[in-house]
Amino acid sequence: MASTTYFSDHFATQTAATASPSTVTSPIVRVSAGVSGSRVRYKRAQVITTIASDSTDVYRFFTLKSGARLINMWISSDGGCTAGSVDVGLHLSGTNHDGAVVDANLFGDDVTVSSAISKTAVVIEATTIQHEDTGLTLWEMANIGAATLTEDPLVNYDITATPNTTLSVAVCELTLECLYTDGT
Repeated sequence: MASTTYFSDHFATQTAATASPSTVTSPIVRVSAGVSGSRVRYKRAQVITTIASDSTDVYRFFTLKSGARLINMWISSDGGCTAGSVDVGLHLSGTNHDGAVVDANLFGDDVTVSSAISKTAVVIEATTIQHEDTGLTLWEMANIGAATLTEDPLVNYDITATPNTTLSVAVCELTLECLYTDGT
């Protein structure tokens, strides 16, 4: 019996309809450098607040290109928020970072920040993004959430946190870190 060679998604595009390993590929078809060999980058941002925040407030941590591939993201809290939880999501960057919400809880849903937490993973915490979706571009992740995109909109997104309830604070420190590849 002849053996079969199977190709990963580095050689041929797989969709939900063709999720089994592909046995046919062209030697010319290769995935972008963003998937097969780009540099992993790191971002870290911190918000320190001494004012109680409510569900209309938005904490904008950092900006990523819509073509960036998010590998993992973590939130930390010093426990200074005496009550409350946040959603971790995506907003358009916009002028002066005032862009519209894309999906407020795309990555994290109701993450408790009223006690000290250290590097709690939030990319798949909300269950909107699944394990197999990690490494997709931000615009593709946005499309899994609330967006209806068919191609890269070539925009900047802000990774954000929005309180679910009033964050009662003395001094509250929230830190967000992520690993990603730059969208090019």
